[in-house]
Amino acid sequence: MRVPLEIAYANLAPSAAVEASVKARLEKLERLFDRLLSCRVVVTASPRHRPSHQFGIRVEMAVPGDYLVIDRQPGLSKDTRETDFHGILRTAFEAAERRLKAYKARLRGPVHRSAARLEGMAA
Repeated sequence: MRVPLEIAYANLAPSAAVEASVKARLEKLERLFDRLLSCRVVVTASPRHRPSHQFGIRVEMAVPGDYLVIDRQPGLSKDTRETDFHGILRTAFEAAERRLKAYKARLRGPVHRSAARLEGMAA
C-alpha cells in the first residue's frame, strides 16, 4: 500500500479487524486510481446508551487538485438499510469507487468523436 492511510475512531475502540477491512478496500481504490495522494477513514458508532448500535463511515480522499469525501452515516444517506459495520463499509467504499471513476473521467476531459466523413462529388 503506497497511499498514507489514517483511521480514526469515534465512540469505538480501535480494532485490528476494522483496520484490515479498510486496508483491503483501500488497495482496491489504489488499483482503480494510482494517483491517490492520501486517505482518511473515520469510523463512528452510535453512543452505547442507544438501543440499536449503528455505524457510520466517512472516507476522505486527497487526489491531485481536489478532495473527495464520502459520508455514510445512519439517517444522513439513502443507504440506511445497511446496519452492520461491514454493510456500511461496503456501501461507503462502493460510493468512493464511483466518485473516483467520475473524477478520473473528468481528468480525461470530454470524449471527442471523429467527424462524420462527408462524401459527395466535387464540382
